[in-house]
Amino acid sequence: MGRFVWPTAVLMLEHIISSNICDASLIIELGAGCGVLGMGLAHSLSVSSQDVPIILTDHDEEWLQRNVALNKTEIGQLAIEVTRLDWRNRNDIEVVQHMIQQRLSPSVSDSKSEQQLMIVASDVLYNHKTHEALVNTLHQLSQVSTHTRIIIGFLDDRGGDETSFSTHARDSFGDAFEPSKPVVIDTRGRKKELQLIDFTI
Repeated sequence: MGRFVWPTAVLMLEHIISSNICDASLIIELGAGCGVLGMGLAHSLSVSSQDVPIILTDHDEEWLQRNVALNKTEIGQLAIEVTRLDWRNRNDIEVVQHMIQQRLSPSVSDSKSEQQLMIVASDVLYNHKTHEALVNTLHQLSQVSTHTRIIIGFLDDRGGDETSFSTHARDSFGDAFEPSKPVVIDTRGRKKELQLIDFTI
């Protein structure tokens, strides 16, 4: 829930930063919980002087708002927004779609070819009953951008049920969807294996 930091968020943050793959025009975190992953990316981007807006979403946005306010000094001046997103709520999805459209609207050129949306999520596969709604949300949000990269991380010991998620994802994304691959993260001299779903549509 939004009051506890699961280890996957920290591992994903380290992987994204160390791999230098944060080249999006807009980043959205789904099921952000405490917002560690999104705020960590915001801090890293602000240090490297990259102006990338980040939207943190969760069904309980009040905790996210509180955590962003508490960490404002650490995350710098990078624009971070928080909004409610219940994957089963059509209105919530439409609100986030509108936010994406506004932030990816080209200011100079009519072309959106260079605009890329990155959607990140950690530890969101533990409940197979939410997988269909999660995939539908991912699909709906990805339709707003010409290029969308989706990165989902989980640990096997958290009980992530990738099989159920993959079934729904293949139905929605077809051959663009790729199953997870293990990524070894070396953190403080200890190696931890992270399962990472990473594909672009």
